[in-house]
Amino acid sequence: LTMRSPREGGVPLPLLARLLQRNGKSGGSLGGRGRIRAVCLTHVPSNGGVVADAAAVGEVLRRYAGTPEEGGPLYLLDACQSVGQLAVDVRAIGCDFAAATGRKWLRAPRGTALLYARAALTAAGSDLLAEPPILDHAAAEWLPPVPRLPLGDGGGGALNSGGGGGAGGEG
Repeated sequence: LTMRSPREGGVPLPLLARLLQRNGKSGGSLGGRGRIRAVCLTHVPSNGGVVADAAAVGEVLRRYAGTPEEGGPLYLLDACQSVGQLAVDVRAIGCDFAAATGRKWLRAPRGTALLYARAALTAAGSDLLAEPPILDHAAAEWLPPVPRLPLGDGGGGALNSGGGGGAGGEG
């Protein structure tokens, strides 16, 4: 189920509330959940500049569907464009998971990221996650860097300062 945002951006909270009410609460474990298993929200999309009211989404989610411990859906926040630009308080937002890249606004090295998981979901004995999340650092094959093409050499490359026969040049 995908809920489209209005043209002006943001999240249509009354529509979210209606969908969650139809979903219903069903008590305690993953097997007893309704049809909506997770609500995923992009806090700040990379285009348009709209900042979603993530805390309001969390409030509607918990009011109408409950927490995952109560049979409600998980709340996942994509915070890639917001962490480092805005104050992101996962407790005030009420999300169960939040993910962000280090490279964007935190200016961390390429390939770094962070994942927040609410403690109750990862606690020993919790039946909310089938097994603990595991990051596999060995699966990626690292390749040597690709040689860079010089810019503006007049050789007709994709980027050209003009003056040659390439894009933007006259000749």
